[in-house]
Amino acid sequence: MAGINMAEVNDVIQQYYLEKLQTKLLDDAAKHYGVDSLKNNDPSAYYQLGHTYQYGLGSTKCDAMKAFYNYKIAADGQHAGAQFITYQLYGTKEGGRTSDCVRIVSEEELIGLKLQMYVKSASQDPWFTKAHDELWNNYKRSSRWKRAVEDLRITYLKKLQSVDQLSNQEAGQLYNELGYITLQLTKYSNNPDYSKVVNYFERGAQLGNSSAYFNLGAKMYRNGYGVAKDRHKEEEYERKAAQLGHPRAQFYLGCLLFGYLSVGHEEDLAKAYKYFKQSSKYNYTVVGYYLGLYYLLGIAGVKSNVQNAIKLFQTAAVAYDYTSDKSNELALQILGFMYEKGIGVGNDYSYAAHYYACAAKMNYFPAYIKLAKLIEKKKVNPSLFDSAIKLYDYAGRSDDESYAGHAKFRLGKIYIKSTNTLLKNSEKAFRLFETAFQSYKNAIEKQWFKQVRIHYHLGIMYMKGYGTKINPELAIEHLKKAIKKAKKTYILYDNHYGRKAKIKLEQLLRSMPNKEHVLESIKDIHFSSHRRTSSTASTGSSVANDGSLKRRSSQNLASRDARKSLTQGKKSLL
Repeated sequence: MAGINMAEVNDVIQQYYLEKLQTKLLDDAAKHYGVDSLKNNDPSAYYQLGHTYQYGLGSTKCDAMKAFYNYKIAADGQHAGAQFITYQLYGTKEGGRTSDCVRIVSEEELIGLKLQMYVKSASQDPWFTKAHDELWNNYKRSSRWKRAVEDLRITYLKKLQSVDQLSNQEAGQLYNELGYITLQLTKYSNNPDYSKVVNYFERGAQLGNSSAYFNLGAKMYRNGYGVAKDRHKEEEYERKAAQLGHPRAQFYLGCLLFGYLSVGHEEDLAKAYKYFKQSSKYNYTVVGYYLGLYYLLGIAGVKSNVQNAIKLFQTAAVAYDYTSDKSNELALQILGFMYEKGIGVGNDYSYAAHYYACAAKMNYFPAYIKLAKLIEKKKVNPSLFDSAIKLYDYAGRSDDESYAGHAKFRLGKIYIKSTNTLLKNSEKAFRLFETAFQSYKNAIEKQWFKQVRIHYHLGIMYMKGYGTKINPELAIEHLKKAIKKAKKTYILYDNHYGRKAKIKLEQLLRSMPNKEHVLESIKDIHFSSHRRTSSTASTGSSVANDGSLKRRSSQNLASRDARKSLTQGKKSLL
């Protein structure tokens, strides 16, 4: 971003990163994977173990052979991420890369091995991993890959000539993979005819292949390839895929039902929970975050269990998501919020700052703002206004106007309230408030899922005259909207801003004549309650009781058109 010194921003973030805590989290996760891999033969656990050994995470030493061993088991269990990565650990004599390879083969052999695995991975769904992109990028630029793809297509056709000698499972998988290859080759042709593709997927589906059902719905009927576009057919086939165990379909359906965590939609939330549990066999890190919310909030028939919630959040916070190549920023953010507010755990600002710092390292803009506020409010050490300003300034450049508005709102408050004569600058504060106000006004028309926070801040700006004229009636209107919307959701952050809005509204109404009826109307409004511990107690965290780790110190995106970003964990309820 122009005008931003990212080295300085990263230096600020690094000051609050707790190495020992992060190592403990990674080691605890590795132990969890080890138990699940042996006890449940869990492909996801084997995959995560492979990643841990490949990169030497936590206290684990790098071991390419152990990484390959775990990846291979996960790949044999149809884990799409493992299918993509397994043969990345092979090398070629021609490539000259040998030091970290478990085996050296010819380039032709490696192309064949990778191709088969890439097809198995991508034919489940191209957005599962990078397999789809890498396969077809290689196809476009390499004659060897083109020959290999054509040879594999012919091999599938020959095998299916003797389909009676294959099991339904084998034949169904072959038809699905052949359909996937043919679909892509058809897209590249001058006169595309998708009838063969439809036929292959239909035959795979008839044999019970869940990915074939998914591809029929998500690819053919959704895009009108060889068939008329049909939303009902698309959803019908996706539901069938989910019933047959397709993790991606289960995940999609779970997200669609999960929605905005709305109060009164417990039946949908219960169904979403079931789909998330099923899809966790091939876990996305965001699934751990969602499941953790159920245990934290105790909703939809799931008994509240803060220990389980924190364990799921912590695992998601350090796990490797094969759809996005990173851990989950939402899990990091909610852990930071829990430690900051003392929700289910002992209040610990240094832990909160660590989790926010980790999420900020992933360029998650709300985390920059939360960390900056801890610094600004002198909740952590060091607490330099200059550091907070750098983080707010960076977050203020976000393309997301609700985040940019929030950051500029906080900056404005620093400049207008500072007791430091060198820092206080009313004129600069007013310009920042004006920009924040406009950003919020723009965002509120586009972002229905962040409106509680936006309405709260607009209410404050009308109350205080920040970036606009003081207008008590409009302040009341926005604060009431924040309260109303917060009351309808279980989302932690919205409940937080809903409570703040109620307090501010009560203060405003008491200062105004003839507003007793409005005050009475909000008196009995309550939000989702969350168990809070004292600042000295700590419950539910596997790391909270380890004193040696403590640093000394004085949160519908499941829309059908946003599937790729949804699966990368970009869902944000903050």
